[in-house]
Amino acid sequence: IRYSERLLSVTMCEREFGCRAVAPHAYLPYLLDDSNPEERALALSFDASLLALCDRLVIYGDRISSGMKEEIRRARGSL
Repeated sequence: IRYSERLLSVTMCEREFGCRAVAPHAYLPYLLDDSNPEERALALSFDASLLALCDRLVIYGDRISSGMKEEIRRARGSL
């Protein structure tokens, strides 16, 4: 299964449980250039703002990136 297909199934699964899944990593790469430091900073800021609105963080998969580690750290402090 391609990443985008897996992400779509995760998003649909979350909706079944009455949650609104937020997955900016699914679309921000199409809008912002991760290799551009200013655009990466903008994406990380956007992610942090969205996370602040959430009351749950669900982690899928067995690989935790450095960005995910930071999101988990932030979520533990606010959820």
